[in-house]
Amino acid sequence: MNEQRQISSLYLYETLYIEEIRMFFSNNSEVEGQLGFLNLGVWWISSFSKDQRNYIEKVFQPFGHPEDSKPLTEGKIESSSITRISLLCSLSGWFSKTDDRHLAYQFLEKAICSIKPETDILDIHFLWGQVVAVNYKDRADPIRLKNAIEACKHQIAIAPQAALAFRAEHPNTSLPSHVGFKQLAIINEKSKNYVDAITICRDAKKQAWNGDWDKRILRCEKKLAAS
Repeated sequence: MNEQRQISSLYLYETLYIEEIRMFFSNNSEVEGQLGFLNLGVWWISSFSKDQRNYIEKVFQPFGHPEDSKPLTEGKIESSSITRISLLCSLSGWFSKTDDRHLAYQFLEKAICSIKPETDILDIHFLWGQVVAVNYKDRADPIRLKNAIEACKHQIAIAPQAALAFRAEHPNTSLPSHVGFKQLAIINEKSKNYVDAITICRDAKKQAWNGDWDKRILRCEKKLAAS
């Protein structure tokens, strides 16, 4: 009797495993559009409820697509320059308002998990900038503030490589502003860590990222002298 039960249990587990595999491929193949092209179908189905998926597709209406279209899941895409990280970053921007921000965090978490050694450095640069921006909106929460600070540091760590990539793509253009340097300088100044704020601004200026670095340095130096 015990042997029959063991066989029955093994059969049940095997059946469930096979069904799980079948659903994996079924869910991934039934999702087309941008998510299907990027092999995010299984993640899409497993991470969001049906109501959430409908809401996301209703809200996400990027320029150039017909009204009420579903570019995330409909339409066969044979080739595209879009990447996982760029799409997920874009989605997080569509859902950064207070009531939707939990969705933005899910998109960003998946984007961070998608970073690989071969990932384009500018994709990573913009990702960390978006992580900073979204988390800092909830800075009243110590965990979110900590996440924003860590994201600033991650973006600053790759700033030299990102600068090289920007210059390669736009050889006759000045570097843009840098979210990580600016936000970390702001956070340190608000915390009265003036020496750190000055150091951050000087580093950003030395690397030639666009910003009012001299103004910030002067202000922090005055505050430091008065403290």
